Amino acid sequence: MMTSDLEIGQFISSILLIIGFGAQIAGAITLRCVHSGDEEWCSAIGEVDGILAIIGGLFFLVIFSVVSTLEENIGRYARRVVMMNTKMSARR
Repeated sequence: MMTSDLEIGQFISSILLIIGFGAQIAGAITLRCVHSGDEEWCSAIGEVDGILAIIGGLFFLVIFSVVSTLEENIGRYARRVVMMNTKMSARR
């Protein structure tokens, strides 16, 4: 087990986690705003926008759960892809 492979996998996991929870929070704020109707910008958005943000957040959290269980393998794969692209560009 290479520590750097695990670190790359952890970085990818953390990005997915932040995006997932960010979309969940944005969806909840959107739905709250739509239902309260207090803000002026709420009239430009609808419930569907909030629901889509929540579904998108759930999608990223599901991907996070898969990636977090395979952090080392994902890190190795990412390193291999980067090295392969580096070798291909060096040959040109």
